[in-house]
Amino acid sequence: MKKITHQLRLLSGILASAVLAGAVCPALPAVPYTAYAVESDVDTAEVGSEDEDFDEEIIQKPQYEVTLHNVIFTGMDVWPDNIDPSEDFPFEADAIYLTDNLYYYSHNHEIQIIPGICFDDKLSERRQDAYTMLSEFSKNNYVDITFITDQDFSGIEDQKEILNSLTRVAAVKCVKIPGSHLIGDVNDDGVIDTFDMVLLREALNTGVDEKLSTEQKKCADIDNDGSITESDLSELSAYLLGAEDRFNTPSDIGSIRLDDKVQIKAESGTKPSEQFAASQMNLGIKMLQQLKSDETTNKDKMLISPLSASAALTMTANGADSNTLAEMEKVLGNDLSLEELNEYFAYFIQNLPSSKKETVNIANSIWFRDADWFNVHDSFLEKNKKYFSSEIYKSVYDETTVDDINSWVNQHTNGMIPKLLDNRNMFDDPNACMTLVNTLYFEADWASKYNSDGYATFTTEDGTERSIRGLYSNSNNYYELDNAIAFKRNYAGNYKFVGILPDEGMSLDEYIASIDPGKLSEQLRTPGDMDNVVVHTMIPKLDYQYSCSMKDTLKAIGMGDAFDKEKADFTNIADVDGGYPIYIDDVIQKTNIELSEKGTKAAAATAVITAVASGIDPNPPRDIYIFLERPFVYMIVDENDIPAFIGCISDLGK
Repeated sequence: MKKITHQLRLLSGILASAVLAGAVCPALPAVPYTAYAVESDVDTAEVGSEDEDFDEEIIQKPQYEVTLHNVIFTGMDVWPDNIDPSEDFPFEADAIYLTDNLYYYSHNHEIQIIPGICFDDKLSERRQDAYTMLSEFSKNNYVDITFITDQDFSGIEDQKEILNSLTRVAAVKCVKIPGSHLIGDVNDDGVIDTFDMVLLREALNTGVDEKLSTEQKKCADIDNDGSITESDLSELSAYLLGAEDRFNTPSDIGSIRLDDKVQIKAESGTKPSEQFAASQMNLGIKMLQQLKSDETTNKDKMLISPLSASAALTMTANGADSNTLAEMEKVLGNDLSLEELNEYFAYFIQNLPSSKKETVNIANSIWFRDADWFNVHDSFLEKNKKYFSSEIYKSVYDETTVDDINSWVNQHTNGMIPKLLDNRNMFDDPNACMTLVNTLYFEADWASKYNSDGYATFTTEDGTERSIRGLYSNSNNYYELDNAIAFKRNYAGNYKFVGILPDEGMSLDEYIASIDPGKLSEQLRTPGDMDNVVVHTMIPKLDYQYSCSMKDTLKAIGMGDAFDKEKADFTNIADVDGGYPIYIDDVIQKTNIELSEKGTKAAAATAVITAVASGIDPNPPRDIYIFLERPFVYMIVDENDIPAFIGCISDLGK
């Protein structure tokens, strides 16, 4: 008997590097509701000599895809079971356990992983993939999980019936947090492949609204510009063909970079003090108060980065003088001088955490018009290079400069903010002369993973109830604030999440307006007495973006001269032919946050745009519940309570 091998060519899923938090999917064959083998070794009857023709008998193994939504992962059988899981060893999952009801373990369902029912190769690797994906999730977490199996469930709509009948699978294709999606995975099946490109082309031809669901639209908006166009298809095509290794890859920057040709040693700086932390808290709270009172602002889900705004504006202040400088020092420094702010930022930037569990990146750049009439002072550029490690670019200042800045921001926020400047023609204004940009990227796992998540109800101030997903745990701290109660939850490093719940009966607007930044900083350093106290907490899962102009906000809190064409004094930035003054035309900030049971990713980008005139047992423990299930304020702060991000939520349903 002679053995032959027949290999069908199947399209393999391609794992995106621009993955939304919480999805783990290896590259596996993906043919929804079709059946065919990857590779089979089959015996055929011998006919004459080996050189003679014969008929091939091909055995095809059925291969179907099935996804279970919002099921609870309760554990898995791991082989080998006598080795420390922390060791670097290729563990395999022999079986996994799922249930649709955490409180009835009789419904706990075993699903065996038997790769051979669909695949004839890489059997061990299929089980290793399953272990790797599922080990990212704690027991009792809700998950969406996609399997490859030999059972066809395409005609069954009742998920409970599928779960009860699903006893064996060939592979785990994808596991993700419910509601999370892969950017580029247009059909939302857990992998990015040519099926997505076909569906996107059909949608563009026949109508996006008719062809794609709401969730599919989120996955299809690859360039994150709010609409689905040929540009998204081009991005997807380039990615699938291997021309790009991730989405929203920066284009080659056409502006001329100058700083890499100048040898200026970065300043080591001064370790941040409580005074510096207080200055950032003061700036953040005052900006939040002002933005919250602005009727034109989207106030349902807000998020600002005082640290990003402060860095971009302090760079700008290095070119200010007279009363303009005095106002900027007061607003940004809260009694700290510009020199002190420079020193603190220098140290902060030089000592950012960078590990597998916690990463914070800050980047700065300056972009100025290449024109004979605009002569930038070397001292201004050198100071920002020294204290802020600023990249410096000379540019023609047209639509290509906008593209360059957006590409730079996209790169330094890991794709979370692919487009900071929306108006591609904004530099058509002949008076536009310089843009100072800061980016802040934060990614950290929780110090202790959440053991479970679950449904919760978020109630808005008008009584509307929203069904949300919440992360529940106990806390070892709480903080009694004026008109509110708070808790802190540690990330795996120096940063913390701070949840602040206003007192019952006080609206979010009233609470934010009442905050005294200095008092808040002090109170967040003084935890309540934990003796005989159990603190229960809940944080909603978050995934949203926010953008705003800070021009009117900064003017309202005391930085008026900087925006005034007649009063602004930025003579230390550049000499302008004709003696025309430089002023700040706008300060734009965009932010993005993804908070799940694994941890948090957040990013901010701020642009300061300048122009030339012409942003117990006997006694039961006291239980404290701090469930963020109604309008609340939150922060991400470092060990000194310097706020990297400050946000507030009044409605989670939009």
